[in-house]
Formats: sequence, structure tokens, C-alpha cells
Amino acid sequence: MADSPVVGYADALFSVAEAEGNISAVEDELFGFSQTLQTNEDLRSTLSDPEIPVSKRLQIIEDLLDGKASSTTTSLLAMVVSAGRAGDLPSIINAFVERSASSRNTAVATVRSAIDLTQEQRERLTEAIKTSTGKDVEVKVVIDPSVLGGAITEIGDDYIKGTMPVDSRTKQPAGLLHGGASMALAETLASTGAYLCIDPEKYRVVGQEINANHVRPVISGHVTGIAKPVFLGKRSQVWEIRIYKSMEEFSNKTLCCISRMTAQRIDGV
Repeated sequence: MADSPVVGYADALFSVAEAEGNISAVEDELFGFSQTLQTNEDLRSTLSDPEIPVSKRLQIIEDLLDGKASSTTTSLLAMVVSAGRAGDLPSIINAFVERSASSRNTAVATVRSAIDLTQEQRERLTEAIKTSTGKDVEVKVVIDPSVLGGAITEIGDDYIKGTMPVDSRTKQPAGLLHGGASMALAETLASTGAYLCIDPEKYRVVGQEINANHVRPVISGHVTGIAKPVFLGKRSQVWEIRIYKSMEEFSNKTLCCISRMTAQRIDGV
């Protein structure tokens, strides 16, 4: 749970945005700025550096957001930086997003992906989370090229499907797909599936155990993982993940890895 000053700043920002009548736009702009901060260490440290005059730090914000964000968003960020709370900006913005979603009686689910999701994928993911939790959900996608899993490409009634590139990031020295990368894809898919089967406002879910059998080598292209639940209990889940060296054919001829993961539900958030 966020600390009191963070919540206080978030509430203050929300009140200003609400008074200006553009909460939705400000929320999206602040969320985008937060993601930039979290992936740019130099920017984060510069805005937080007390040795740099506040005027220069505010100018950096203005230059970054010029033509990309409303004056309300720019002013709100300037207020936080001027108060010496730039280091808390990601937490403050996260609390703002949750406060904004709460005002609409919805929850927020953040999804990290190496590539953007299509509108159809966003809608299916939103519907899947809504079905599993019984609550209206807004999905916010964070584009992170470092995510090895590439992207979750499909969510069905009883499966999660995703792809991963076979390239320099995922190969071992011999030029083959690294077994650890396959397990990373397997855990990503199983963890996503496990998350969709709990109420995220009451519980968390974590991986407890994972194993894998690597049955065929892969040297290039993409692999596709398909995760399905084997057991869904009150506190534990077991998922089986089959990974294929194809994005189209999913048969024993293209099977390259079989994995199982056990997930544990943890009370509290």
C-alpha cells in the first residue's frame, strides 16, 4: 500500500484534474510519463537531483512534454518536482491511476509486452480478467522491448498463448534456444493465467515450482507457448505449458518443450 504522502499527492493531483474536467487525458499522459521515468534512469536521477536547480528540472519536463501533453499534466508534474518529490513520481502516478479508476468503479491491470497489443487482444484480455474477477477492469499496456516473452497473442476460455523470438537475447552460446528462455516464456504464460483466476484486489499469485523437458532444439524464428490449467484449487494452481517451434503448427512434430508450473495464492496485496 502506498504511504500517506504519496496518496496525499495523488489525491491532490486528482482533485486538480477533476476540476479541470480532463481526468481521462491526464491519467493517460501521467501513466505514459511514468513508464518513461521507469525505463530512463538518467531522466529519473536528473529530476530527483537536488543539486540541479528546480528551474532547469522544470524546463526538462516542459521540453519533454511540449506538444505531447496537456498544460494540466505538465503543471501537475512541475508541482511534484518543485516539492522535491520527483523520486516518488512513479508511486504517485500509480496511486493517481488507481484513484481515477476507483472513481469509475473499475480496477486497473497493467500488462508488460515487448510489442503493443492489438485492440482485439486488449479487449479479450480485459474480458478475461473481468470474467475471472467479476469486476470491470481497465488494461494498461506497458511496452518493454526487454521482455523476452514477446507478447501474449491470444486468451481463450481455458488457455493462454504467447510468442517469443529466437535471437541473440534468447540463444545459448551454441546458437540454440536457451532452456532458461523457454522456461521464462512458460512461467510468463502460466503466471498470467494464474493471475486471471484470482481476484487481484484481494490476493497475489506467485510461482512456487517449475520444471521443463526440452525435446527439440530451435535455432531461429519464433516459438509459441500454450498454457492450460491442469488443476485450479483455492490456494494452488498447476499449469502445463507446451512450447512449439512454430507460430502456426502446434503438433508433436513442432513440440520443443513441455513444462509444468505450480502457482500459489497469497492473501493480501
